[in-house]
Parts: sequence; structure tokens; C-alpha cells
Amino acid sequence: MEDFESFLRGRFEEYKKIASWTVKSGTIYPELASYEDVSEDERGSIDALLHQNGGVYSDPIKSNIFFKVAHKEYFNEYMEMYENWDEKEKLAPWKRFEKLFKTEFRFQERLVKEIIRLKNKHDNFETLDCDIEGNNVDPDLFRDFTRCYTQFFDNRKEYSGFIDEAGVAHSDSIGGVYDKFLMQRRKEVKENTILHYGISFDFLFEFFDRSEAISKYSKSCAVDLKSKLLSKKANSTKGSEKKTLAVKTVNRYLSHYSKFFNWAVKHYHTKSNPFSGLLLEESMNTVEKMRRPYSSEEAIRILSYQFGQREAVKIREAAYWFPKIAFYTGMRLNEISVLKVVDLKSEDGIYYLNLLDKKLKTKNSRRQIPIHSELLKFGFVDFFKSKKDYVFPELTHKGGAKRDGWGEPISKWYNRNVLKNLGIEKESDGTTLNFHAIRNTVLSIFKHEGLNGYLVKQIAGHSPDDDMTFTVYGSEVSTKMQVLQSIIEKIVYK
Repeated sequence: MEDFESFLRGRFEEYKKIASWTVKSGTIYPELASYEDVSEDERGSIDALLHQNGGVYSDPIKSNIFFKVAHKEYFNEYMEMYENWDEKEKLAPWKRFEKLFKTEFRFQERLVKEIIRLKNKHDNFETLDCDIEGNNVDPDLFRDFTRCYTQFFDNRKEYSGFIDEAGVAHSDSIGGVYDKFLMQRRKEVKENTILHYGISFDFLFEFFDRSEAISKYSKSCAVDLKSKLLSKKANSTKGSEKKTLAVKTVNRYLSHYSKFFNWAVKHYHTKSNPFSGLLLEESMNTVEKMRRPYSSEEAIRILSYQFGQREAVKIREAAYWFPKIAFYTGMRLNEISVLKVVDLKSEDGIYYLNLLDKKLKTKNSRRQIPIHSELLKFGFVDFFKSKKDYVFPELTHKGGAKRDGWGEPISKWYNRNVLKNLGIEKESDGTTLNFHAIRNTVLSIFKHEGLNGYLVKQIAGHSPDDDMTFTVYGSEVSTKMQVLQSIIEKIVYK
């Protein structure tokens, strides 16, 4: 059965002939003199009006505004037809109306552009193809053609007035819309990302009340907030009270705001994204310093680090193991922090960590990592088995993760104490050292040894990228644990 869009496709071919005939006959189209393309803001506003007035199809008063369709008799027929065979979507009447109306609006817009094209061609003395001779035009088709053209302009005027009057009236508070946005994002991203959103919007709400209508948040508000971010002091607890936020951090805030407003536009809460185009450019001078790998001598000193009497008292056990696990597996800080007793497995006499069921940074982060022989010597397996659930409960007992995940206390302790106490310079020659640099160290060893890239990526939890041979044709086959163990054992500090 033909649907409404197919019906309009057929009509478009007929209307093109009529358009060519009218232009060739010298018909004047005065509206074209001031024609402007439908902007994204206008299109979004019309969508919002349709969405906000969901009862339009059954409301006779609103029907006078919204029911201005050029093919009304066919439109109604398809409305009834969809009610009978639209079993999959099971759309409510007003949703069917919205779907059909937007289809016809696009059709009208395309017809106007076709008339403009033909008129320009004719004005430039080019010949127009015209299958209509004399005045032999179907009167019903000509009536619908004329109605379609004029209603496009009438509708735009009508909606423009309605939009100005209502303000596309997003009476929704920015705080309420943010709560809805966050509810969806919680299902899509990690808790760590949600925490970052919270930090960003806590700052925004310092200057713009949560109860204010989101539609009142203008471009000038966004520019002003960007200015405040540029002068915002870095976290003083890290000894940076005299420094402002890094460019990368400012861009993270702005990116969060932009994603929120893009979502709000798509969900009919506002007309545009005031943060569009406000990201800072990250030039070579503003990009954060690169992390360098540790030397073997530095790694050995860290692996044998002796705690001060009052150092890391509440997280001593985790502080002892984290560097060792990182140096012999290349695991990320947060991956270590969520380890559980059940993650320790054995295959063919080889102990390994099973991260396949973890909610980690990416899907490729879910992997299996053999336990290095040096970790076994440290008593890693016995330590693991001595726990009940989480291996490092001292990091997780407070429930929710911190801004940088459960591993944040370890990161702070390590970066502020270990390197300083060992006399290892954190920053030199444009590079920096921190806990995350341990992972760089492991990957540098793999690269230096010339190991197979596909196998290294399995250990590191990186995407195989364009390695189609393995990712597509070998996707159902896992690498033997003995092979992965041979890769891990290449990690040597001497």
C-alpha cells in the first residue's frame, strides 16, 4: 500500500511540470523576492511547537492553526490508514499527525526551491522543459500546487508569530532539563563522567539559577561563563592555587555544556545551543605536557619504596600494591581500583585477571591479563585470595566514586609523595611523570621489544583499529593464555 511520502513523490513530478509551465508563462511569485531558507532554529522551533501541542489532532481550535496542509483530504486518508496498519510503531494520533505534517512541510520546502531553480534558469535565458501545452492543466492538480506553494509561506508566518508569542516557550527550568539530561546520560556513560558533569554544572549554577527558564540562557550568558572559566583558579588542594584552569580543563567544561544544550534542542526544550563554537583552540603551547616512561632505575626504586610512618595510613595496603600491579600489567588506575576476588582466574596453571565483565573505559578494555612472575613472588595470589569481595575495600567503602574514580586517593598519594621522597623530578624538558606514566612505561617496553602489535593491544586494552584480519575474521577465537603470558614476561626492570 502506498504511503504518504510515496504519494508526495508522485505529486512532486506533476508539480514540477506545472512549475515549469507557470514560470514559462510569466507567472509572478512575489514571495520569492524575500525568501530565506528554513534555518535550523526555525525547524527546531516548529518541531517544538508540534511536540508541545500534542493534542492538536483532536483539538479543533488548535487544528485551525496546525491543520493547514495542502493535501488535506489525502492527509486525513493517510491518518486513518496509518491507524489501521501502523502496528509496529503504534503511534498515538498526534504523533502520526506530526510525522505526516513534517513530511509535507519538507515537500513544500522542496517545491519552493524547485520553483526558484526554474525561475533562475528562465531568467538566464535557458530553455525550460514543459510537457503542458496551452492551458491544458488539470484544475485539481493546479489547485493543490497553488495551495502547497502559498501555505508554505503562510505557515512560516503563522508559526513565526506563534513562536514569538509563546517564546517557544520553554518554561522548563534549566535545572529541571539538566536533571532529565543526567537521567539519560547515567544509562549511557560511566559514573566518573557523571561526576565530571556535576562539577561543570555546579559551576554554571553559581551564576545562573536552576529555576530560570532554559530559554533565557543566551549566547551572552555562555560567553560570560566562558570568561569566568578562563579566570577560574585550579584546584588549590593540588598546590595550584595561583594557576588558572588548563585549556584542556576549560574545554571539558564547555564541552559538557554544549552536549547538554544539543540534547535540550533535540528534545524540544530550547531553540539553540549557546555554547556552540566556544571551545578554545589547543595549540602546541597550551597542550598539556606529555608523560614520559620511567627508566628501569626509577621503576626499581618505586617498586621498593618504603613508606613514612604517617604516610598513606588509611590506604597503606592499596598504596603498596597499586604501583606493583601497574608496573607489571600496564593496567589503568581505575581498573586496579575495581578489582574483585572473583577476577582472579587460572588456566593451564597460569593465573590471570579477568576483566571481561567490567564496566571500563572502552569495550576493548575488557580483557584478560596474565599475572607476571614478579607479582607472584610478591605474594599477589595469596593477597588476592585473602579478600572477600573488592580487593581494595578501603577505596570503595564510601560508596560513590570520586571525581577521578576510586583510585583517586592513590593517585594523589603517589603524585605528591613517592616521586618527591625518591628525588625523582616530576617535570623536565616538556615532559611529566605521574602514576599514569607507569602505563606508558609498560607500553614502551613492549614497543622496544618489537612485540606483535595485535597481542600488545590485547594486553593493554586498546582497539585493534584497522586490523580486519583478526577483528573480523578471527573475532570468535581467543588468544592462548600461554601466548599472552609470554608478552607479559617481557616486562623486566634491571
